[in-house]
Amino acid sequence: MASNKLVPGRLRYGASSLRRVIKYTRQGFTICGGGLANMLEQVAADPSIIRSDVEYVD
Repeated sequence: MASNKLVPGRLRYGASSLRRVIKYTRQGFTICGGGLANMLEQVAADPSIIRSDVEYVD
């Protein structure tokens, strides 16, 4: 929290996770390229986790 870095873990709801990343970057947090690559790799491996039908999961 002190470094204001976002570190994504295992994705279950891809679209909601991306909205959350955008939300926190607007609040001054950053996500490294490795974290973004990890998110993309998870979606590429299993496109069903995009789950665009889910509005928001917290």
